[in-house]
Amino acid sequence: MKRKLLAALLGLDLATCVSAEPIVFVETGYSKLNVKVADVKLNDNNLAFTIGGGYRFEDINLRLLADYSYYGQAKGSYKDDANTFGTIKTKVSGLGVSAILDIPADQDLTTYLGVRFSANHIDYSENGKDEGDAFTEKSNHRKFGYGLLLGARYTYSRNWDAHLGVEFNNIPKFDNVRIRQFGIKLGTSYRF
Repeated sequence: MKRKLLAALLGLDLATCVSAEPIVFVETGYSKLNVKVADVKLNDNNLAFTIGGGYRFEDINLRLLADYSYYGQAKGSYKDDANTFGTIKTKVSGLGVSAILDIPADQDLTTYLGVRFSANHIDYSENGKDEGDAFTEKSNHRKFGYGLLLGARYTYSRNWDAHLGVEFNNIPKFDNVRIRQFGIKLGTSYRF
């Protein structure tokens, strides 16, 4: 009971010391999706987007965000020998949470560094022939991943910011599949 009371008082004290501004944001940009399935490497460039919202704690230069991100798709073909060949297609998206540290450069320009954790959805399909027999494999996977964010944002009016950033997202290896995503995005956010 004493621990719960202490935690509640500390939480109340933090809430009174730090003002939180709700924000919403949208980003779009370039995404390079690298997928490795066994010995087959798929590398595709895509248009990617992110939409989300959260809170900005200006007193401590911190943003806590939740988002939906579409990373894109990667497709390619393989041929092992004369009797085995096929095509592979993956499509990746994720729901994520981020903690971003803002580092003010001047009154309107702020650089940032953040970490992102995500629950990712992977659609996987493979069509081919093995020893003359045709096959089709389709599966959906849900895997957790992590990433890094780095960029700058510029405040161009009282409630509006523009931001440009780079990101790296990694989904740990599963079932002989490894997925990594690199991106550069331009976006805007609105503070209420």
